[in-house]
Amino acid sequence: MTAQNAIQQATAWFDSGEFQRILARRVAQRTESQRQDRDGELHHYLHDEIGPQLRALGFTLHFIENAEAAHRPFLVAVRIEDPALP
Repeated sequence: MTAQNAIQQATAWFDSGEFQRILARRVAQRTESQRQDRDGELHHYLHDEIGPQLRALGFTLHFIENAEAAHRPFLVAVRIEDPALP
């Protein structure tokens, strides 16, 4: 794929309204980590909304236990493009 093709595809995706639809869905999710009544929504957001997207981009996901709030883990996503690079 050429750079020009990549730009055209990205522009078409953005112009189609898909970006706005996804962003609106994600922003609307009630994921306040400070609220105990949002644990289910936060779990769904991390595992079902963000996680699959990051995995599709080649990231490895690590869910780190939160010592202060057991049902509100931290998500750390790692992607190494070339292990030979620093």
